Parts: sequence; C-alpha cells; structure tokens
Amino acid sequence: MGSAKELNEEIMRFVRLLKASVSRAAGPDRSALLLLWPLLHEGPMRLRDLAEAKGADASTVSRQAAQLVTSGLVRREVDTTDRRACVLALTDDGREACRHMTESRREAIEEALRHWSDARVAAFTEEFREFNRAVEAQQRGASTSVREHA
Repeated sequence: MGSAKELNEEIMRFVRLLKASVSRAAGPDRSALLLLWPLLHEGPMRLRDLAEAKGADASTVSRQAAQLVTSGLVRREVDTTDRRACVLALTDDGREACRHMTESRREAIEEALRHWSDARVAAFTEEFREFNRAVEAQQRGASTSVREHA
C-alpha cells in the first residue's frame, strides 16, 4: 500500500511543521509541555497515570513534570483518594499556556490555508475527521484484541 507510506510521510512532516509553528520561550521543553494536555482534558492525575497517558516511562515523565512545577504550569496536590500520594494539576498559567499553544497552532494553520477556498478547507476537514475516526477505531480494536489475549 504505497499511498499509506506516502500519507505516513506527509503526516510526520505535518507534525514537525506544526511543532515548529509554535514560538518557544524559555521554559519547559516541548516533550514536557505535552503533559499539559492530559491534565487539561482529564483533570489532576497521578504521575504513573500521566506516564501511561503519554506512553512514556514514569522516570522520564517525573523529570518533565518537575520542569512544569518549577515553571508554575503545574502544581502538586494531595490525592484525595490516598493522602499519602499526590496528583499533578494544571495551574491557571498552565491553562493559559495550553490556550496560547492552541491559538498559535490555529493561527499557523489559518495562515497556511489562506489561499484555499472555504469549500476546499471544509472538504479537507471532513476527510481529516474521517481519517482520525478510522485511526481511533483501529486503536480501539487493537487495544480490545490485546486485552482479549492477555
């Protein structure tokens, strides 16, 4: 399936371009900033849960989380279900950082598509939505089959 190979290359190129489109100030590295998204969407999380959500080693996520705490984007709170443990939670500055990154990416995409017609953007959006649904369905199927064989 040669077209899948080409699509993969274009997706990887898009990811690199998208990452480069967000201006970088001094502070946590990009990989640490990726920890903000699960906290934004899922709420406060234990470190091991955050590592699982990111698909990374807990020791790596621990170092990245420390960067976020130091920079004031995340704070440690006592876990209400187990007072011996802590959870990581977004601060107002962390929410603002997420908003800024989202807005920067939106602006970069809008600028890249400025010469496209509204109809072309709408068609591309629908195709991309369908692609994401197919990937999500495949991942659900893969995780289901892994659980069935465990």
